[in-house]
Amino acid sequence: MKIRKETSRLTARFLTAILISGFWAGNVFANGFALPDQDAFATARGEAFVATADNAAAIYYNPAGIAQLQDNNFRAGLYAIDLDSSYRPPNGAPNSGKTYHSSDRFAAIPQFFYAYAPTNLPLSFGLGIYAPFGGSMSWPQDTGFRTVAVSGSLKYITINPVMALKILDSLSIGGGIMVNYSKMEMSQGLRPLPSPSTNFFDFSGDGWSVGGNVGALWQPCDKISIGANFRSSAKMTLDGQTHFERQPFIPDSHRSANMSLNFPLTAVAGISYRPTPKWNLEFDANYTDWSSFGTNHLHEKNPPLP
Repeated sequence: MKIRKETSRLTARFLTAILISGFWAGNVFANGFALPDQDAFATARGEAFVATADNAAAIYYNPAGIAQLQDNNFRAGLYAIDLDSSYRPPNGAPNSGKTYHSSDRFAAIPQFFYAYAPTNLPLSFGLGIYAPFGGSMSWPQDTGFRTVAVSGSLKYITINPVMALKILDSLSIGGGIMVNYSKMEMSQGLRPLPSPSTNFFDFSGDGWSVGGNVGALWQPCDKISIGANFRSSAKMTLDGQTHFERQPFIPDSHRSANMSLNFPLTAVAGISYRPTPKWNLEFDANYTDWSSFGTNHLHEKNPPLP
């Protein structure tokens, strides 16, 4: 079982195109572009894995867990997404009764984890490469919200080396550095329709940030294990450029631009009960601070007159 407690105050207009929750309005349920499924076994457990963490994917779920492993451990996977988001305009709106479907519905997100636990040392080492956030979505030009968003994509990759220390046979701690790279592309219209005069506004940018993750795993008795994991927020500035045109007033133009984002921190705690070696019942509580994402502003160098 898993309880997910999340707060959301997502108001940046461009993100409405990429949020894979399928909502297009400004108030969006959180976890829309988070990708928590980083291991098939953990996903089958509803992501309740922080107090178990007994394979190399513990690098993501709880780095202290790799202290349980022996020798070389390798884990890799492909997270397949089939998303069919749709939108129907409200009664009275143009094209009401028509249903619009987004494109870019298929995606495949890879993940890689490697852990090494020497037999003669209390230290274990690991490396994870995965995508904790991401999404892509495109909408037709006549949805009625073209001036909010037409398309958007977010690519996000984390390189996460970790180390775990076995303090006691029943207690281990672990942590590491998260080096994050992100690239964002978004497009929206400047008028409700793309014709008769050309009008659009695009932004593309990328950037890096550094954060960290820490975890602990305690087994007070053979049948009970308690785990906790913390992943820091990632403050990132995406540097790139805008591309826009609004005939007959603004010709085809480009401007240097940047956008600062604060991807949220997460904290997870859980308890695992193992009545027999073949049974493992785990309960986790997960908090994601989506409120830190807030409102994001795009800054242009020498922006054109409105």
